[in-house]
Parts: sequence; C-alpha cells; structure tokens
Amino acid sequence: NDLPFSETNLVLVHNADLADSLGNLVNRVTNITNRYFKAVVPECETIDKILDVDKLRSETIERFESLEIGAAYAIAIQAVKDINNYLTTKEPWKIKEDPGDKLKATIIRSVLEAIYIVSHFLAPFIPVTTQTMFNTLSSQPIALTSLSSECRHLVTGATVLKKFEFKKFPIPGQEEEDKNAKGGAKKAPAPKKNTKKNQNQNKNADDQPVFTKLDLRVGEITKVWKHPESDKLWCEEIDVGEDEPLQVCSGLQQVYTLEEMQNTRCIVVRNLKPSKLGGVLSCGMVLCAKADGKVEFVIPPEGSKNGERIFIEGATGEPVTSAQVKKRKVWEEVSK
Repeated sequence: NDLPFSETNLVLVHNADLADSLGNLVNRVTNITNRYFKAVVPECETIDKILDVDKLRSETIERFESLEIGAAYAIAIQAVKDINNYLTTKEPWKIKEDPGDKLKATIIRSVLEAIYIVSHFLAPFIPVTTQTMFNTLSSQPIALTSLSSECRHLVTGATVLKKFEFKKFPIPGQEEEDKNAKGGAKKAPAPKKNTKKNQNQNKNADDQPVFTKLDLRVGEITKVWKHPESDKLWCEEIDVGEDEPLQVCSGLQQVYTLEEMQNTRCIVVRNLKPSKLGGVLSCGMVLCAKADGKVEFVIPPEGSKNGERIFIEGATGEPVTSAQVKKRKVWEEVSK
C-alpha cells in the first residue's frame, strides 16, 4: 500500500512528534548547556550510551530496504523519546552536590551526542530541520555507516547555539474555530434566567442518555495495513463521509485477516481524542462486540450511508467534545 496521508494527520504528527518531542528536547538541552557550560559541548570522561547505534542503524536500513518508510520513521521517533526519557529521569537541573559539574557534564554531553546521532536517522524525513540541528551542535553529518557505537562524535568546546525554533501548526479548520471563539463570530444573546423553557433545557442536558454523548458514525474501511511495530494492531483508513478518511488503529489482527478487514462497513466512535499507538496516530475507534469469547464488528443498519450518525431508538442528544468524553469518562460508562 502507498503511505497513507491526510493533512490533518500530518499536522498532528508534526506537532506531537516533532514540535513537542524533538523540539522540546533540543531546546531543553541547549538551554541547560548554556546555563551550566556557557553554551559549549562539555568535556567528560565517560558517555552514557542512550542509543544502541548498531541496532538503530541495522533496523533502519532493513526498513528502508523493504520500503517500510513509516516504520523507519517510527524507529527514529522512538529514539527521540528514549533520549527525552533519559534526560527527564536524570534531571541534571536538580543535582546539587556535583563538584566541578562532572555528573551534569556526563548527562548533558550524552544527550548532545544522542541528538547528533538521531539527527542522521531523521534526516530523510526533515532534512532542513536536521541540518539546523547539526548547525546547532557545530558538527556536520557523516555517513550512517561511520556513526560510532561509542557515541562520541562532537568536539569538546564546540559552540552549542542557544535557541532552536520548531514551529507548531494549527489543525486544519481550527484557526476559524479559534477566531470565532475569540469574538470573530457574533455573540449569542445571554439566555434569560428562571424561565420554564430554560429549566427544561437544563433538565434535558442533565438527563441526556450517556450513549448519545458519543458521536457514532457509519464508516467503511477503505485501506488496511499492518502496524509497523505491533503484531496485534491493524491500521485503517475509514470513510466516514468527510473530506479525508479517518485513520484508526484497531487491535484486531488476531480476530480478522487483512482481507476480511478490507471494505468492511463498521461503526466508528468519532469524538475521541487522537492518540498514538506504537508511534502511529489513531483518531477514533471501531465499535466491536464480544460474546462467548468471540469478537465481531458492530455492523451499521442496512441502507445507512457513510457518515450518518447512529442512535438508539428513543434516545436523543448531541455528542460531547472529545475533551469531555475523556473528562467525564463517557466511554468507560458506555462500555460497562
């Protein structure tokens, strides 16, 4: 299959993986380097090997040779997360008793070296940004095969630039929503208090059936592929009647074959917060039922169209936002 693409997913992945994970990591360590070592690569006797360079290199080459581009990207991003976890765990900014800042030097030098290494593996995906990262470290890239498993490539005393910018982008359509929220749209008149009508409206809102708080949509799976890092998850693109298909990860590899998943009609929970499952963005969930140990799709009514909302007969109410689904634990209540 071709690499799945949608503009919304592109922005979500950029903001989560690159701006929040990578951008935050580089900014944190450059600021710490400036604070403790006057913005130069510190000298240290030993370097913690945060990344297994040989494993990282062999797995990446294997993925590219088999044209698993998404999996190669996931490997690089996982390396970024490993570096972040190391820095967060070590907390050099909290170390007090450290004569000559030797312990801080080891931690910071190890992180700088790891960032230099991972930049090589991110270069095929973000070449301009990784070149900025190399410039930030005052060290230019080398051949992938020349990267040392000893993780010592930077020059002691080399300048580390103090600022690294990584811009976030608004989710498509969100700018207009934000503009309206800030007063771009006409303000609705304030509701009258203590009227019988408003009392009924509040009562209906409080008594809304929990099932109707979910945005359940008819969908059709148009593309399926194996998750690059999991033997339990399928990745799917689902037509839910919108301009772009919805990307969803489902733990159904042990239940359905790829052929059985393809072109299956299903019901999708649409108002869940996007989350990453093993490095792949999932923007919803397919509805399944389990009985007598058997898991099956919940099939939409015959004749329903993609994108139509699913209701229980006699129950009405507007779906809540994805934030409210999480805050109010709506899914947990429905799935009891």
